[in-house]
Order: sequence, then C-alpha cells, then structure tokens
Amino acid sequence: MRFFVFGNNPHLSISELYSVIPVADFSLSSNQASIISVDNLNLDEFGGIVKSGQIIGQVKITDSSTISKFIINKLGNIFSGTKISFGISEYCLDKEQRRIFSDKKLLAFGLETKKQLKQAGIHSRFVRTTEQNLSSATVQKAKLLSNGAEFCLFLHKDSVYIGITDWVQPFEKLSERDYGKPFRDAKSGMLPPKLAMIMLNLALSKSSIHGLALDRPMAALILLDPFCGSGTIAMEAALHGGIKTIYCSDISQKAVDNAKGNINWLKNKYELKCKNINIFLSNAENISGQLKEKINTIVAEGYLGPAQSGEESRAELVKVMSGLKSLYIKAIKEFYKITSNNARIVLAVPYFKHRTGDLFVDFASEINQYGFKIINPFPKSAPDYLKQLSKQGGLLYGRQGQRVYREILVMERV
Repeated sequence: MRFFVFGNNPHLSISELYSVIPVADFSLSSNQASIISVDNLNLDEFGGIVKSGQIIGQVKITDSSTISKFIINKLGNIFSGTKISFGISEYCLDKEQRRIFSDKKLLAFGLETKKQLKQAGIHSRFVRTTEQNLSSATVQKAKLLSNGAEFCLFLHKDSVYIGITDWVQPFEKLSERDYGKPFRDAKSGMLPPKLAMIMLNLALSKSSIHGLALDRPMAALILLDPFCGSGTIAMEAALHGGIKTIYCSDISQKAVDNAKGNINWLKNKYELKCKNINIFLSNAENISGQLKEKINTIVAEGYLGPAQSGEESRAELVKVMSGLKSLYIKAIKEFYKITSNNARIVLAVPYFKHRTGDLFVDFASEINQYGFKIINPFPKSAPDYLKQLSKQGGLLYGRQGQRVYREILVMERV
C-alpha cells in the first residue's frame, strides 16, 4: 500500500488521485492523506500530492515505545552501520483530527529514538523543524530520501500505519516553471502549475459518468486550451504523458506570443513528452473554424474578471458576473461543435467572495442544455465529509482572504 499526503486543497487532491486511480478504495482517507493499494504511478505528474511512500507496517496504539521499537528495527535493517538522518511526521485518517504526540513529546520521542539507535551502533541525526510535520522541501534538503528516512505515522481508530517517504513534490522545478519562465502576465491571471497539473489529471481520467474504462485511448488524446494566457496548461500538458496533440489559443496576440515564448523556453529546459503543440490567435467563441479535427479534452482557465479592490458593491459584481456568464455560455456552445463523444472538459471559472455573500457563474442549466453534464469528481468510497462541492457541483480553489476564487467544473459531453 502507498500513502499520499495532500496539499492545501485536500478536496482537489483526492479528486485528482481518484481520476488517476479510479478503481482504488479510498476509505482510508482524510483531509490530510490517503492510503490506497496502487503500483506504477508517475508521481511527478501530480499537482495536489506533496509526498508519498510505502506503508511498511501497522501497530496498535498502545504507547510510543511500540512505535519507537518498530522505527529502530526498520532503521537498523535498512541502514545498519551507517550515519543516517531521520524525521517523523504524523497525520490522522479520521474525521476528528488527533495526534499521538504533541510537539514537545515528538521532540522527546525523536531524541529517545536517536539515543536507542546510538546504543545499537547507529549514529543518527533527528531532523525537526518548527512545522508540525516535515515539508517536502525539508525532506529533500535534509537528504532523507537518499541518506535517511522520513517515517510518516497515520492514525486510524486504534491503529497506526507506518510509512517511509520515497517521493516528494519537485518544488524547485515547479517554482522554476512558475516564476522562472520568461513571460508572466499578472493582469491576465497566473494559473499556478500545480493547479494546471490537477486540472489535467481531472481531464485525463479513465473514469466516466458512463462507467470505468472511458473510451479515450491515452495515445489519441487531443487537448485544447482556448484561453491559454501565458501557456501554463500547454506547458504542463507537454510534460504529461499520453497526449498526442495540444492546441492552445487566445483572443490576445500578446498572450499567444507569450505562450509561444514560454513553450520554446520549456523545450530548452525539459524533455517534452508531447511535441506537437499548435499555438494560434482565436476567440474561444469562434474557434471551430480553425480546428481540423475533433477535440476530446479541453482544459482551460477562462477570464476571471477585472481586478477587485474590495470596495465593489454587490450590484457592481453582479453586473460583472452577468457579463462573464454570457461569455462562458457562448464558449460552451462552441465547445459542443468541436468535441467528440464522451469528451471531457475541466474549466476554471471565477467565484467571487463578497461581504454580502458569494457570487458565481450560475450556468449549470445551460451546460446541460448544450450537451454537457457536470460530473461528481469524488470517489464513492471516500468519507462524505471530504466531498466538498460548490452549489453547481464544482471544486473551489482559493485561500483565505482572496476576493476571487476559482470554481473548477468537471464536465463530460453526453
């Protein structure tokens, strides 16, 4: 079994994981992590998972000495006779979050484990930070993947699952693709690469409203982003396996030029898995005239509206949202013209947070009217409290204090 530790938006993380592994049992899941049975994953293609590893044992929650003995035995077997570093992180798989160790007790536990390792002839360093759990950056920089171990403890009822981390999210590469690319445009919105990766996995799922084994062979996937901006989705799609062709367009010539520049930069930095990338100028409402083949996957972040100061009245935002709704209805109508049967669309649209109440692009009835259906992206086996959906069935992405969230809608052509 493998464990998967979620990022800051666990409802997105579990939806992404389910999209990639639709046959898995997600009953061992919480808003912190999942433990599932799976093999042969390309973990670097996940945007919502921050660390992962193998479950190596399960013990009853009796006292900390039981866990300490288990860790010492494992370290002794794996790293006997060497100087190592080790760290411990703790997660809970129950709805009611709890911990075995307080921060002080965890420090004492780590130091006692270090002492017992020394008695066993193993010199070690206990890695601890001010964070409750070790971040992916700490695990990487402390060399716990190459010359040591991070033990992750997962509480569930009266048991503790113990795992060893063998992968962390490649934060340096993600930062490079976000902040290091040559063309960034704050005015047109900056989709984080992690979110683009999540949206891609939601779109490339093998599951369907019609059941498993969706009739879209991975080698025949033709992807379109009709609101490409600086090309973030196209960039991440080019690095993702299984996509045959990428189409990337925008109504702005500057955006098209920026996307081309960023793709050229990416080619010089990475080995692209999809090299057939077509970037062109087009209005999303009239794109059908420029495509010579049917599209079976659309991943896009549309226009999120003008920048907000926080002083806008509700009436002002209602007017803005009305204009955005008109834009998206026209786009959905056009999407039906260009897509094949069972095509999947993952679309990020604006969701305004206002002191008088939230406002959103209320167009679920039009989505149904024009041949698509919003689908529930959650596994049935996951705990119900994790299945957080917006009023029209979308996934909200944002952080506390933001005025504009993204509502991510997963749709299929019916």
